[in-house]
Amino acid sequence: MADLDSACEGISTRIEEMDWNDDARIAVQEFCEKAGLPPSATPWGKVLKIFVLRGADGRIEATARIEMIYGRPFVESVAVRSDLRGKGLGRLIVNHAVSRAHELGFHSVWAIARIPEFYRKLGFVEERDRELIARQRNDCLKCDQYGRECFPLLMRKDVG
Repeated sequence: MADLDSACEGISTRIEEMDWNDDARIAVQEFCEKAGLPPSATPWGKVLKIFVLRGADGRIEATARIEMIYGRPFVESVAVRSDLRGKGLGRLIVNHAVSRAHELGFHSVWAIARIPEFYRKLGFVEERDRELIARQRNDCLKCDQYGRECFPLLMRKDVG
């Protein structure tokens, strides 16, 4: 667990690194669904790390995970409690996940960005690999939110 003095508008937070066990899976999936992510927050690939940002009261405020998809590390299931959006918690947890991916030896990290502008502000750029984009799009077509509530963009950040 990493303790953080986040400077996110005075919100006291800590990021916990969790294993993908039943308790963590259920807590993260329920939180992500409440935050508006598809109910299929089930991993597409192998989950390497789960991050849960908790407030001083112990409640989950944000989540993210590093997941291997198409043989690459992706930052997935990024969600922030609705009443805390716009306070920097999403930035905090994504940056933490990217740093951990780099510590694990990865030099690039990908994201299926539901809000591309958010990821651009964090240094992600649009992926240009047409084959990878086609694979991601084909998987996204299976989701009932695709094209109605979700218009994702495949993005990448080089970290070292």
